[in-house]
Amino acid sequence: MEKLKYSMVIQWSDEYNDYIVTSPELPGFIAHGSSYEDAVREAQDTMRKWLMVVSDFKDHPPEPWKYVSGD
Repeated sequence: MEKLKYSMVIQWSDEYNDYIVTSPELPGFIAHGSSYEDAVREAQDTMRKWLMVVSDFKDHPPEPWKYVSGD
């Protein structure tokens, strides 16, 4: 299975009583889970599906952001 290299932002939502996951590189991407671990697993699964759908409409999926040290 290919490793996903996209950023995930994981935030708690009092409104939904769930962890909400978004990715700045993937417009419109959102996933959720009742625990932090569930949210990450759901996000990984949803991200793979999101990328499959996007690849049907584009030549290439968005490039993942890469961490660059400020040293």
